[in-house]
Amino acid sequence: MSYQCGICNNTKENKTYQAREMMFGTRETFEYFMCPSCSCLQITTPPENMAPYYPAEYYSYNQELIPAAAWWKRNFKRQRTRYFLHEKGLLGKLQTKLFGPPFLEPWAKMTNLDVDSKVVDIGCGIGCLLSRLANEGFSDLSGIDPYIEKGIDHPNRFRIHKKDIHELSEQFDFIMLHHSFEHMLNPQTSLKAIYDLTKPEGRVLIRIPVISWAWEYYGVNWCGLDAPRHFWLHSTNSMEQLCRQCNFEIEDVLYDSTGYMFWGSEQYLRDIPLMDPRSLWTGPTETLFSESELSEWEKRADELNLQKRGDQACFLLRKIGCL
Repeated sequence: MSYQCGICNNTKENKTYQAREMMFGTRETFEYFMCPSCSCLQITTPPENMAPYYPAEYYSYNQELIPAAAWWKRNFKRQRTRYFLHEKGLLGKLQTKLFGPPFLEPWAKMTNLDVDSKVVDIGCGIGCLLSRLANEGFSDLSGIDPYIEKGIDHPNRFRIHKKDIHELSEQFDFIMLHHSFEHMLNPQTSLKAIYDLTKPEGRVLIRIPVISWAWEYYGVNWCGLDAPRHFWLHSTNSMEQLCRQCNFEIEDVLYDSTGYMFWGSEQYLRDIPLMDPRSLWTGPTETLFSESELSEWEKRADELNLQKRGDQACFLLRKIGCL
């Protein structure tokens, strides 16, 4: 059967693969195909009802929120965070020397974020990242997730709404999607909706698994595939084409793979699901891998990131024609 690529419309020489559900270990198989033109791996027929694949045990609903910092601590940290982002401000510089940098991930430095930016996290789960940002002094935060049981209110910090992007109407300075974009059935429709929600000088951060070394090496046992929840596994080529179709351009790319790309995939090769009691994810008393193996995989992941060959990346987007 011939399939048409949902990104570049190619219909020639698309190769199919059978991938198993291995997060929870149902081992149900799903067909994907790889487009040789744009190198996007995509599911052929998504399940009609995805709810069973996001049970209460799904990892983003079971993370622990860090405790809320006192209001005076959040205000105190604002200057340090602003210095981290822009390298301006004597007070923030002094705080950084005394207390070290804020607890922010590397992608934050490549954005135009400020502590007063209007920020929304799309597909945020229970809000772990938003909680960290709030504790570091960000003051205008919100999140949405269509799969949470109900909205979550964190008084004086942020609120999470049970919504999808098509239910939002206000515009934001910064929109972020941390491993949620690959779960969206129609990427063009979703990204066009995100375009409308982005202020003219705003930015969009999309963090996703990407087709690269790990797919080439592990194939359908690559843990980043995560069938059937991941509908789209993009390459940099397919992301560039998709962004242009939606009037975005890619301003910067940061690869941020970890050793998980190795040990997660190695477990799948051994037919061990992510949530299995033997899995490193669940914290077993005895692990399948030695400390030296895990350390080497972390080092190898860092090397692949520097080579732009990691299995996940952060794409920073801006509207075409806007600075």
